[in-house]
Amino acid sequence: MLIQLGINLILALSLYFPLSAGQLSLGQGGFMAIGAYVASWLTAVLGWPWPVAFAVGAAAAGAVGALVGLPALRVRGIYLVLMTMAFGEIVRVFFLNFAPTGAAQGFRGMPFVTSLPVVAGLAGALWAHYVQFIEPEEFGFARSVMPFTFVVVGGIETFWGALVGAAVLTVLPEWLRFLKEWRLALYALAMLAVMIVRPQGLIDHRLLAAMRRWRPGHAKEVAR
Repeated sequence: MLIQLGINLILALSLYFPLSAGQLSLGQGGFMAIGAYVASWLTAVLGWPWPVAFAVGAAAAGAVGALVGLPALRVRGIYLVLMTMAFGEIVRVFFLNFAPTGAAQGFRGMPFVTSLPVVAGLAGALWAHYVQFIEPEEFGFARSVMPFTFVVVGGIETFWGALVGAAVLTVLPEWLRFLKEWRLALYALAMLAVMIVRPQGLIDHRLLAAMRRWRPGHAKEVAR
């Protein structure tokens, strides 16, 4: 669960940073796929050490992101969302037909990695070396929507909202595992309750300000 939490925290931040600049991207699945396949090919085929492969995978995703970002500077709003969604689908279809990385059969052979080196490319590299098998369908639209859910539930106003949202939505299904077939239904109800009770998300500037006022030593600082 810690590995999954680390991956989800990275994914949440990969969406929060452009969102904080007013740019909503739903192409995280594509960037994650690039990092996963590049790092996996380097370790499984070329025998590179995983820390170097992870860095190259993340850099490759970043380089592609910069290329995608150039035309994205000309679009806003729903057009940017559609553009990034199209990018994610293009990446998925590319790896679905790219024979050197297994195409539709998937890719395996990467070493098992359990450390937590805590962008979407890095999350992909870490995920691939944890599960030791990847296929294009893992990086479809659902993978791009997931970090958006983290940020919305946690709160889009602050950096901490993205982290809290990722943590809660990662841990909650494990806490509800004892409910078996009912746990997904309760998970959905919990998300719905958050949207109704706190539409601004779990964390916002007012809550952070209140927490700062209640921290030990705050009264003494104000008095001085």
